[in-house]
Amino acid sequence: VGIGTATPSNILSIAEAGGPTVRFTDSTSGAFGLIENGSNGDFTISADHGNTGASTNIVFKSDGATERMRVGSDGNCSIGTPTNTNKLRVHEGSDSANIILATGADETSEFISLGINSSVPTITAGGVGSTSASLAFRTANNGTESEAMRINASKHLLVGTTTSTYNIGNQSKLGVVITGDLSRGGVDITGYTGGSSTGRGPELNFRRSIGTTDGSVTALSAAPWTLGVINFSGSTGSNFSTGAEIRAVSSSQAYTGSSSGGELRFSTVANSSTTLSERMRMHSTGHITIGKTSTAFADEGVILRDTGEVFFTVAGTV
Repeated sequence: VGIGTATPSNILSIAEAGGPTVRFTDSTSGAFGLIENGSNGDFTISADHGNTGASTNIVFKSDGATERMRVGSDGNCSIGTPTNTNKLRVHEGSDSANIILATGADETSEFISLGINSSVPTITAGGVGSTSASLAFRTANNGTESEAMRINASKHLLVGTTTSTYNIGNQSKLGVVITGDLSRGGVDITGYTGGSSTGRGPELNFRRSIGTTDGSVTALSAAPWTLGVINFSGSTGSNFSTGAEIRAVSSSQAYTGSSSGGELRFSTVANSSTTLSERMRMHSTGHITIGKTSTAFADEGVILRDTGEVFFTVAGTV
């Protein structure tokens, strides 16, 4: 059937100069909607075009008149639910990590999705089959967008860089990269906490359990265990090499709820070497030894006791 055309190409073809318009009118209320095809190719669906009613919607249904999507009179769009107070709401009906999904060049590699996974709001950088995917965060500086941070497929958090090469070592999980000719740069922790002058300020905590799974708080045995390490390294031209180290170690007794002895060990690398050597130790007793690891007088070195006494031992003589 052709309306406005003698050569219909479909079951129903409508043609009109400037673009055809089809009007649907309720004979009781007079409310009407339009379907329009503009001369510029725009296709328009207009509900309550004459604004006769109030809070009218454009509703899409399928399979037994089940509502799938609606655009409300306030411009809010909802999928899977008729209720919406936001510009876009998607309701799945059950928890899923991939409720909203976007793909790029193809549908067989990486994707990003939003969802609710086991009651936890979730962003997923996903991979189809054996594809690995990272999650990148971009920001704009003076109108130029660039990557500021990413979580890669190895679960490394990278700030200021896109690669873990040289920037993540010893199975670390966080890499912060600062570039350019800077006089300084680093990580700041600032606390605006108020309260009592004896209250606690910002903290940097190193915690060690000898359990091997998340949440396995297994007590340290009597053997000395490394509690945490701070390394200071410089570039060799092909990699980074440690020049100094501060290491916290448990004392020689097991950790319990009433016993958690520890000590600090300070090490440096001598010129023309790459081997760390301990230079100073602060023992769990409060004694400090320099050039020796033991508080025994027979060993060469310096002992600074917590009582203020200083002992020098040279060739076995104190």
